[in-house]
Amino acid sequence: MNHDIESPLAVCSEIDATRLTDSARLGMVTDLALHQDELSEISIPQLVNRVCAAARIHQTRFFFDFKNRPYAYVSWAHFNEQQHRQLLAHNSGELEQPERFFIPRDAPYLWFYDLICPFSSPLQIFKTLKESMPTFAMAHLLQRSELDEHKRIRRIW
Repeated sequence: MNHDIESPLAVCSEIDATRLTDSARLGMVTDLALHQDELSEISIPQLVNRVCAAARIHQTRFFFDFKNRPYAYVSWAHFNEQQHRQLLAHNSGELEQPERFFIPRDAPYLWFYDLICPFSSPLQIFKTLKESMPTFAMAHLLQRSELDEHKRIRRIW
């Protein structure tokens, strides 16, 4: 990957992520994760589990620069009131595992699982996501460290 990407980056091109192969998706996420401190030590099976679980329910998005190079990746899921409260209270246990997090739900609460953007500020990404998901009044990010099980919750909007 070329490291001369300038920040902050706007969304310059849209590539239909549903047309990406699993190998391409995994390759791009792996490359981005290697450059993001909290994910640089993640194991391949953990990364495969995260990416494939989100891709199965089509709740992922890549951001590309003007040369169609990926510079960010996000994944998300929807939750009901009870699950939302469990996540906020750090009392969600298995719900935080990718195979439980990424279950198709028609629910009002939006939670991001992965936000990988090692080459830019996430501000433009948040703005673009908020504009493309106007039905959600708020969104949260579950930040986890695979190495020490430390987690933080951030309200994105």
